[in-house]
Amino acid sequence: GVDPMFVRTENLRSYIRLYPVNSAILLICIVFFVVMTLSGGTSDSETLLRFGAFISPFPDSEWRQYSVDLWGGSLDFIRFVTSIFIHIGFSHLLFNGFSIFVFAPELERLFGHIRYAIFFIVTGIAGNLASHLVAASRPFEGFTLSAGASGSIFGIFGAYLALVVLRRAFIDKGTYTTIVTLVVMGAIYSFIVPNVSWQGHLGGFLAGFIWMAALLQIKGARRR
Repeated sequence: GVDPMFVRTENLRSYIRLYPVNSAILLICIVFFVVMTLSGGTSDSETLLRFGAFISPFPDSEWRQYSVDLWGGSLDFIRFVTSIFIHIGFSHLLFNGFSIFVFAPELERLFGHIRYAIFFIVTGIAGNLASHLVAASRPFEGFTLSAGASGSIFGIFGAYLALVVLRRAFIDKGTYTTIVTLVVMGAIYSFIVPNVSWQGHLGGFLAGFIWMAALLQIKGARRR
């Protein structure tokens, strides 16, 4: 039969050759984790801030006087990107790393390397933006530190769901079931597990869904 979308049969060398962007993302996450673990630990607030974890809402200028290196102007907007590659604790890295390793290659194959790289970062930013907007609407609840590739991973799930919804005929039954299961499990996980930013997951998911839906519309229009 046909090899399903999410069965990884490649050896490491061919995986890196076929999915260079995905391999680079995984490597960056691992390097960040190792360096941060040696620099004070990935669960340590100061270490997280120093390496570029996301903080929401943005501290205002009065608060900033006490902490010079925090959101000190435009440079800190890099946190929207750097935080995607930072994970808090080994199980966080393992869970997200596994999801990226198994589920993302098909999207890199569909989009091509450059487009996939942009997609991964944009959906990650969308997740952070959603977290930020929710936090900014509740300014008196203190600051939240967050990190992880979950926004991008949910972006990938969103893209697959759009594929399933809009191109049902092209998706085999096994893949269809897997994608629907992933989305349902992801939704349950987002709302049940404590300390998980469901806003970030939802933001990434919607961005991924819209991206893929738009792409399919454009391709469909061209074909006509």
